[in-house]
Amino acid sequence: GRAAESRIRASLVDAPGWPEGWTLLHEFLGARSGRHVLTPDCRAAAARARAAGPDDRHVHRMLGILAFEAGQSDRAAFHLGQCMRADRSPQTAWLYCRALLSMSARPWIARFARPMRRSPVLRGTVLVALACAAGMRERDSAAVALLTHARRHAANWLPSGTMSVPTAAELVAARQIGRKELCDRLGLRLEVAKAPALEAADGPGAVQMVSGDPRYLRRFLGGYAASLRGSAPGMPLHVHVIGPPDPALMAEVIATADAVTVDRSAVAMDRSYFTVSRFLWLPDVAALWRRAVLVTDVDAQVAGDPRPVLQALSPHDVACRLTDHTLPWESAQVTALHLPCTDGGRAFAERYAAALAVRLLDGPLPYYSDQAVVWALSRRTAYGDGSTAFRLADLPLSPWLRPANQSGIAGKSRELSET
Repeated sequence: GRAAESRIRASLVDAPGWPEGWTLLHEFLGARSGRHVLTPDCRAAAARARAAGPDDRHVHRMLGILAFEAGQSDRAAFHLGQCMRADRSPQTAWLYCRALLSMSARPWIARFARPMRRSPVLRGTVLVALACAAGMRERDSAAVALLTHARRHAANWLPSGTMSVPTAAELVAARQIGRKELCDRLGLRLEVAKAPALEAADGPGAVQMVSGDPRYLRRFLGGYAASLRGSAPGMPLHVHVIGPPDPALMAEVIATADAVTVDRSAVAMDRSYFTVSRFLWLPDVAALWRRAVLVTDVDAQVAGDPRPVLQALSPHDVACRLTDHTLPWESAQVTALHLPCTDGGRAFAERYAAALAVRLLDGPLPYYSDQAVVWALSRRTAYGDGSTAFRLADLPLSPWLRPANQSGIAGKSRELSET
């Protein structure tokens, strides 16, 4: 990270009038910190870049960001509008949309009408930006309608994460058909390789659930189990194996875990299925234990006892890490997910699994579908199907859980695509 930053800074010293370089540096620093932070260097760079190329789209983008964060919505809308003439990225459209929404409510749709007619690229981008803005303002039905319209009319020009949001028809079908019938249609079966001991199944507190294919379990399960025993002694461990394991690994998993389930049918599914198998079978795991379930990624380590964190949660049907993501439907991160042993928790698990299963009927799942469905089920008016939204609580991950896999999103995507 530091080496890349140094190279960018060095290139800017050699070409101080290069506006795109300053924008890249700003984005690099923002990505590293988890959000866009305009440092004094960035502000000074914007002034120099404007002098060097006042009509450059990168300059307009930088000035639009500066104006928006300074509360100058009119100036932000002007500069970002100039930028959108050439920069058709979802990020720029999103910034433009936020700037317009900060102004009066009446002209914001009209201001987008001309760019939407100009090209299918802008049409998809703008529809997604409008959906983002509606979602952030909790205008959920508008957000879903805009996304559905975008998928219908500009699917080839949408960012991939947009396709992860379920449609109203998919959620209605999931509720009407039900998870068990959907799993039967998909040919999915769950095997209980090791049932929990009777005295443990009805115990207090949550059981920890991790999952992975045989290759991932060989790599991470030992370290995860050791960290759990050291940080949260007495907390049961359930391992969900995705795909048929070899006998030696199965013996090791059974010796390590308090209970084991196996999804052998995963071998016939697309690799995207491996990201959601644990959630498809979560209702069965919860019924097996008859207690709360804390689902976490296996490529992590337990750095502290999660039980005090779980006890402090507000009343909920499901809890996961909530973030201020630019795309609202990706704000519910399922690195860890807590399912309480309540009627609401059991109902959520069934609806969640059914919504994922009905999408699998149409083929491979888009990336982030597991997150987007959690968001969809927690929105009160998003789908207008008469169902009640589930209560979603924020589950802090610090200080009890930390990553053990440093591959990052791109690396994990490559790992997932490997057979």
